[in-house]
Amino acid sequence: MNINTLIVLLEEYDKIEVPRVQRDYVQGRKDEHSTMVRKNLLNDIQCAFETDAAPLNLSFIYGKEMDKKFYPVDGQQRLTTLFLLHIYAFAEDNNKTDLLKRFSYEARTTTRDFFIKLVEHRKEIFSETALPSSVITDTAWFIEAWKYDPSVKHALTMLDAIVEQNFNLNNLKIQLEERENPKVLFQFLSMEDFGMEDNLYIKLNARGRPLTAFENFKSKFTDKCPQKCPALCDEIKDNLDGKWADLFWSIGEDNFDIFYLAFFEIIFSNSKLIQTEPNKPITKNWIYGIDYNSISNDIYTTVRNTLNYLTESDSSEAYHIIEKALHTPSQYTHKVLFYAVSKFLSDEPQPHSVNKQAFEDWIRVIKNLVNNSRIEEKEHYLNSIDSIDIIFEHKNNLIEYLASGALNSLPGFNKEQFLEECSKAVIMHKGSTEHTAILEAEKKLPYFNGQIRAALYYSNLEQSNDITLFNNYVDKISIIFDKDNPVDDNLLRRALLTIGDYTLGVGRYKTLCIYDPNENSRTPSLKRLFSNHGEIVKSLLDSLDSSRNLQDQLKQIIQNSNVPQNDWRYCFIEYPSLFGCMKPAHLRILDNYREMLLIPNKSSSGKNYSLYLQTLQIRLVNDGIYNYDYHHDEGADGDRYLTVEDTFNVRFSNGHYIIYDTHSDKEIWRSSTVDLIDETLSYIKTIV
Repeated sequence: MNINTLIVLLEEYDKIEVPRVQRDYVQGRKDEHSTMVRKNLLNDIQCAFETDAAPLNLSFIYGKEMDKKFYPVDGQQRLTTLFLLHIYAFAEDNNKTDLLKRFSYEARTTTRDFFIKLVEHRKEIFSETALPSSVITDTAWFIEAWKYDPSVKHALTMLDAIVEQNFNLNNLKIQLEERENPKVLFQFLSMEDFGMEDNLYIKLNARGRPLTAFENFKSKFTDKCPQKCPALCDEIKDNLDGKWADLFWSIGEDNFDIFYLAFFEIIFSNSKLIQTEPNKPITKNWIYGIDYNSISNDIYTTVRNTLNYLTESDSSEAYHIIEKALHTPSQYTHKVLFYAVSKFLSDEPQPHSVNKQAFEDWIRVIKNLVNNSRIEEKEHYLNSIDSIDIIFEHKNNLIEYLASGALNSLPGFNKEQFLEECSKAVIMHKGSTEHTAILEAEKKLPYFNGQIRAALYYSNLEQSNDITLFNNYVDKISIIFDKDNPVDDNLLRRALLTIGDYTLGVGRYKTLCIYDPNENSRTPSLKRLFSNHGEIVKSLLDSLDSSRNLQDQLKQIIQNSNVPQNDWRYCFIEYPSLFGCMKPAHLRILDNYREMLLIPNKSSSGKNYSLYLQTLQIRLVNDGIYNYDYHHDEGADGDRYLTVEDTFNVRFSNGHYIIYDTHSDKEIWRSSTVDLIDETLSYIKTIV
């Protein structure tokens, strides 16, 4: 095969997968040596592409071919750097998406998932002026835990270096696709070409690897079992290498030992035998530092009961909770849900005798509590674990217990959500009709993760018993929100603004509410807005018909708006492109002496936009006036103005447009009517 570039290699194989026995991507390290290597490599690549220098030969790339997949044994670092270079070069070429997704890392799901997102969002990443690492880590799709993956961290550094290298982009794309005489190439060798056997491949990769971390742990764990839990010792030993191993193999055969070890890590963390911090993965060193004598009979029993239930029952909900926790073992929310499952099963020796309805109620309530609480601090995590212990004795009649009013709160969980669960319990306890209505509402509103108190509040269902009114509100909310997003979030925001100022506070700022319903977000979401069940949201819902097209109804509401021009809401209602001045992950504004600033990122420390100047700029362009410049200093107190025709400056302050002579900087005019935008534009036209 004449494979000598990454493009050709990707076309030849269904997947290029760096095997898990290989080390992390390191060419993005920031130490002195790696920085020098990175800089020299990029300089050599640029020189080969943009000068008459001889082609750059990256030497041999060789590895194992299997089922249309290629596993590089040598060349992983160079291939990854080339992959990142292709991400940059073909950022706007949608035809390359499927091809680029063929490059992956086998070792970590975090690396694999990050590279997929990198390919999918490459256009938006490189359309920004900021460095890629800053853009990526500030996006809504970037997961905080990825920061702790070395390959992800080093890839971010390399992407920054690639952008700073200032390649000739058009030339770069052409050269990377060159097949006849490529300027950057490598020699490709498949190990089959040399008749190398599989065992030689294994030897080259393994290099005599020692006993795995899980094998070390398993030995010590079973050694203590006869002393701590003699009645279950033989069963536990047999199942660790039997049906339980099959369970983790089904979760991920390539990383089954990692998932296996993660299961015990969470068990011990929830039992307070291991100290954990949020979003910081525990290294496997814990298996050598844990006091195995402190593993109690209860822990052995819980492990046995939980794993037996997962292997023998048909509860997909319990399985998915455990599986998700194993993929993200460092997150407190997943640990708490894991604990809810294992705690319920801790005294259930027979999987098929578990009260199915009680278990479903238990999981549903705790999922609602967890998904609608901010469990970010260690204190919150430990409190939520303790709270599950408090209600454990009522696990088989949880709905009845919550309806009784015997419990005032559950530390670690959001108080409003706890009260909502109690209210729902009261309603569900009335009868099967009410019980079904609550369950159906939660299913119909997946965006809210079990938080349906807006419909409960507006219908006053706990006192009124008006199921029809409750269902009507649920239906109206359901047409607004899909599973993960509002159907049309900016159209929704504009319609809400016609009714009033619905914004929510976030520190010194206000937010127009992001679409992401994640409760751990620092910026309130539209989910939070609707769950606050305010009058503006109610007014909107009351005006909607769930049987009609939502967008048509929202557009009609906007068309009927009577918000005046001197109200900042008017700008967003009439000019939706203004939403693009703010990051979707924040959507923050700041009332700065009635100037109203659009904050591009989290804070106003950088360059901000004046809402009214941005609106005027849109109007100038719409009216054919293009000869203007926009000036904005950094910080909320910076000076922002439009210079039109190089003769006058327009500022906005204290609710007025003010025009100054460019040379003398003296005020020559200011707006004075309610229709200040039209008034200012008219005056500018007379000057121009």
